[in-house]
Amino acid sequence: MSNSGKKTWLFQKYSSIALIPLVSYFLVKILQLSSMTYEQIIVEAGSIWFLLLVLIFAIIGLLHMRLGLHEVIEDYVHSELSKKMLFIAINLFVVSILAIVSLSVILISVN
Repeated sequence: MSNSGKKTWLFQKYSSIALIPLVSYFLVKILQLSSMTYEQIIVEAGSIWFLLLVLIFAIIGLLHMRLGLHEVIEDYVHSELSKKMLFIAINLFVVSILAIVSLSVILISVN
């Protein structure tokens, strides 16, 4: 396995392992939030730990998704122009979602 391929595989492996407890936490948190009042939800969603976990989840999840999509495109798209266009589209999507999540976390933490 090449060094680049090994790094990609390791990042995919470790990021998927890191996402398991994060997804579990957010599933439990959603169930808890469903029984809270609006004011309690605002307080809970404004806590620094919640916002930090949202940011970590977004970063790891988006990078994991980006890397997976890049691998699929490398394997199944044969036109170099199509590959480049898809890579640009994926990168723009990831950057824009990350920017939106980061801006949201900043705005929530300021209030």
